[in-house]
Amino acid sequence: MKKHLNMLIISLAVSLVVSGLFLAGTLERMELLTIDLRYRVLPGHGPGSVPPVTVVALDQNSLKEMGRWPIQREYYTTVLKNLYRDGARGVLMDMDFSSIGPDPEQDDDLARYVQQFGTVVLAAQMNERITDDGVLLRNVSLPYPALKSAAMSMGSITFGVDLDGVVRRMPPSIDFIDEVYRPLGAVGAAMIEPGPSTAIPTGALINMKVLAQPTFTVVPFQKVLQGEFEAGLFQDRVVLLGATSPDLHDLWLTPLGIIPGVFIQVAVLDTVLNGSWFQQQGNVSAIIAFVLLSFFSGWFMATRSWKGGALVLAFLLVVVTGTAVFTAGAGQFIQAVPLLLVCLIMYPVQVTARARRVDSVLERERGKTEAFLSIAALRMAEEEGQESHFVPLVLCGQLLGLKTLQVFTPGNGSGTPVDVRTVIGDRSREPDPELLQEVLEKGVCLTLAQKGGGTAILVPIGTVRKTLGVLYAESRKAVGAEDEDVRLLLSFATQTAYFMESLSLDLRVKDLYVNTIRAISRALDSKDQYTSAHSELSLEHVEKFGKICGLGREQIESLHVGALLHDIGKIGVPDKILAKEESLSVEEYEVIKGHPVIGSDIVRGLPFPDEVKMIIRHHHEQFDGTGYPDGLRGEEIPLLVRIFSIMDVYEALVGFRPYRNPLGAESAAEVLREASGSQFDPDLLDLFFRCIAPSAEG
Repeated sequence: MKKHLNMLIISLAVSLVVSGLFLAGTLERMELLTIDLRYRVLPGHGPGSVPPVTVVALDQNSLKEMGRWPIQREYYTTVLKNLYRDGARGVLMDMDFSSIGPDPEQDDDLARYVQQFGTVVLAAQMNERITDDGVLLRNVSLPYPALKSAAMSMGSITFGVDLDGVVRRMPPSIDFIDEVYRPLGAVGAAMIEPGPSTAIPTGALINMKVLAQPTFTVVPFQKVLQGEFEAGLFQDRVVLLGATSPDLHDLWLTPLGIIPGVFIQVAVLDTVLNGSWFQQQGNVSAIIAFVLLSFFSGWFMATRSWKGGALVLAFLLVVVTGTAVFTAGAGQFIQAVPLLLVCLIMYPVQVTARARRVDSVLERERGKTEAFLSIAALRMAEEEGQESHFVPLVLCGQLLGLKTLQVFTPGNGSGTPVDVRTVIGDRSREPDPELLQEVLEKGVCLTLAQKGGGTAILVPIGTVRKTLGVLYAESRKAVGAEDEDVRLLLSFATQTAYFMESLSLDLRVKDLYVNTIRAISRALDSKDQYTSAHSELSLEHVEKFGKICGLGREQIESLHVGALLHDIGKIGVPDKILAKEESLSVEEYEVIKGHPVIGSDIVRGLPFPDEVKMIIRHHHEQFDGTGYPDGLRGEEIPLLVRIFSIMDVYEALVGFRPYRNPLGAESAAEVLREASGSQFDPDLLDLFFRCIAPSAEG
């Protein structure tokens, strides 16, 4: 009876663990991979089951023959005329017409003919981005006003992209302000068979069988433009017009590979017409399946030998896989990965439950385990940063099975220990302050028996030079001052003390380094009173912009230092030139232009990172190669220099100068925009507008 009860408890625990992973979304990416495999084994469309739709494709050859992009709007007008002249029922245009073309007359003609035909549906696309403050910004890209008002309706071309970047579903609609836009393919399905059956279920997956072996007709755009197609080809058919050329970047990753967006709209249209949406198994039914399978597999594995359990495991894996494939053919995707995980976990769990001498094995290997944990603690402490000095204590507490573990350090001048952190467990008791003080002053270990069982252990955290604090632990068993557990705890506490002392020294050295640089920067600012605090102002944005540009922590620190020291060469520029309120003469300007080289010479032998030295020397280089002192061009200019030069000029424009008043943010951004590609890297400048000056983004 006890054996069977243990089996039930283990099975329930496994099902709860898998259910937790499933509900937390941890298994979602793996599940999506199995869904793609099931997509691929499903049969494609049979002959005669293709929807009444024809695709007009802007393919590679059509673009090549038309000569340039964007193509003239009159071409679209001619294509529409030819389609409706041939009897098309309606045209769905999966194209972006959000901007006005170069020829307003052609735009007006296109809008006029779209209104005349009356069954033209244009594209609406939802664009989303998250700001640094975590705010979700949404806008919908729509055709230019005259064309929008002429169309029969708008259709959404926004796909649902899963975590792995694969398109498997189509949102039922996109809602923006007072407008609701249904998917373009669903609008086309309503043209063919009007009615409520064209609704899209929330969260459903597109049935892409029509794309597995495409048999629908695809006609090149250029052929339709020139009228080179068989008469009646488009008679009473819905036409989808969209891009298939890789140059137009409307390709999407799907379970069947990379497919143009217009083809996916065909799949949406076909799925809506046939009501053949795929549905994923609900959370409640999935969890019930996990529980039942864990009980079933646990029972059979527990009543058989290890080899018999392996045969049961293999049988269950085949059954789950076969069921997943079979139900996919019926339009249901069951949660295959969690079910397979239940089977795979149950076997080693049941094998482990049969082992008998686990405690003795662990005892023999305890010395090796302690050495491993000590090495792991050292490695983690080197890599994790300020809080990492507690890692050895956490590992030690877990190894000894302590109930609680707390760190006390001396208070502010009073000498009385003060609790700074609970490492493991909760604060179940307040240790006696006098005992803490005794351990702190004498550096001795104390053990105290507790009421109800267990032992309180007080261990000094110290080096040979001084005691930094006290470690207070509560063990569930009786422990003496000379026991191995106390010695192990003392060893880990000593490691922690060395980490704490080393970290404190590192932080002091770093503060001295930064404060020295700031002192040099302020000395420079006092020499040039009109740019005073210019370096400090640059620091306000440097970290934010650096992260947007993908810089690491050390590179951002180099940007900080470069911002402070970039004008150090002005030490060699006479004060009368720096403070001159009138325009500089040619000779005076040449003197000013020498300050990057002077600065580079000053820091050449100093232990600054190379990226700091590059900022000092090259912060006046320009993207088109017309800057100084070395005339570097494009990506010859180091990345940090290109980033800093944008920020440096922006700060100069919005700051006070003796020869002009400060510019507003929008005016300063306009000045920078005019220098895009000449003075500044255009890609980095676009990032700067989105990151630092969003109101000036164009």
